[in-house]
Parts: sequence; structure tokens; C-alpha cells
Amino acid sequence: MTQPQQPTASPSRFCSNCGTSLSPQAGFCPQCGTAVSPVQAPGPIPTQQEAQTPRTVEPPQPQVWQPSLAPPYSPADRVLPNSFGLAGRGSRLGAAIIDGLIGLVPYIVLVAVEPILGLLLLAGVFILQMFLLTKNGQTLGKKALGLRIVKVNTGENGGFIPNVLLRFILNGILGFIPLYVIVDALFIFRGDRRCIHDFIAGTHVVEA
Repeated sequence: MTQPQQPTASPSRFCSNCGTSLSPQAGFCPQCGTAVSPVQAPGPIPTQQEAQTPRTVEPPQPQVWQPSLAPPYSPADRVLPNSFGLAGRGSRLGAAIIDGLIGLVPYIVLVAVEPILGLLLLAGVFILQMFLLTKNGQTLGKKALGLRIVKVNTGENGGFIPNVLLRFILNGILGFIPLYVIVDALFIFRGDRRCIHDFIAGTHVVEA
């Protein structure tokens, strides 16, 4: 009598960069953002006749990465050596400074030149930044320095809700809490370089 095959446990997986334990479905490390290879599902159990039939083993073919035909790319497309690294602290600071300078221009025009023109410029900058965050996960500053915002669990752009509603608008409201802005910024010195607004939105900033 054929004995029923015992189910096999899911293999233990750990991040090669930081050693964090990974789930079988994880395509990226939730701690440091390193891309990991997905676990292959077990194939069907061969019959006795198939097991006795000799098989021709084909030599392994070199694997060449090719992106999907249209964005957004799937997590499997992102499994490239050193292509999914976390953004540097200096780069993130530089992007924030650039965005701050861009946002400062409308206020200068508003006060020193023409109030109506300043308000129009302010609205234009706001709409442009919101559009870029929704479409590409980038502000003008992040785009200039080659950074983008992605979801931690998928590695893909989260769109309007994480990037605009949670990271930008909700985090801006929380900025009225005393010392919140300072504490939020200091979180960048964590190992995963995620600030409080990253945890709120479930995102992190990576090199584009």
C-alpha cells in the first residue's frame, strides 16, 4: 500500500543582508528592503511510471533579467543585485532641502512681489508635487537625486493614499505636535532608515 506523503514544512528563509526571518511569500526584506528570491512552490508528485522513465537533463541556461512590458514592474522584476538599496541619509536630506527651496519661492513672491501670483505659484507647486508622488513616488527633490518611495511589502509605488494622504498630509498635521518634526527626522538613524511617516504609510525610500 502506498504511504501518504507527509506535507513538508516551509523552508526557513533569512535576509542575506541583515539576517531577518522572512515569510515564504516575501519578495523583499521588511527590515532593510533587500530583494530576495521567491520560494518555488513544490511540483506535482510523479507517478511510478514517470519516476522510472529516464529524463534528459538540460544544461542550465544563463538568466537574463528583462523588465515587464509596462510599469509598474512586479517584485520579481526588481530582483537585481544592488538595484534596490535604501536611500542614503544624505540623499534624503538633500531631497528635502531641494523641496523646501522649491516651496519657498511662492512665499517670497507672495510677500515681496504679488500676492495673487504667489498664491498661484504655491498652488501649482502643490499640485505638481502631489501628482509626482502619486504617479512615481517622487517629489521634485527626490527625482533630482534619484530617489523614490515604495511600499515595504511589495517594492512598488503605493500611489495616492500612502504617498500623499499619509506621508504628506497626515504627517503635516502631526507636525503641529511639539517636537514631532525633530523625533520624526531622528528616526532616519535607525538601521532601516524609516522615519515615523514611513511607518505610518508602510513605505521606505530607495534608490530609483
